[in-house]
Amino acid sequence: MSPSQITHEYELTEAQVREALSFYVVNKEQIDAAIEVSET
Repeated sequence: MSPSQITHEYELTEAQVREALSFYVVNKEQIDAAIEVSET
């Protein structure tokens, strides 16, 4: 899903999507670990 699609699907601004993606990149290991734990 592209950032543009995300803005329309979730009614977010492009700045919000960029900020969320940047946060994910910085915290990827912790976020992925939390997702893995929640899926088990």
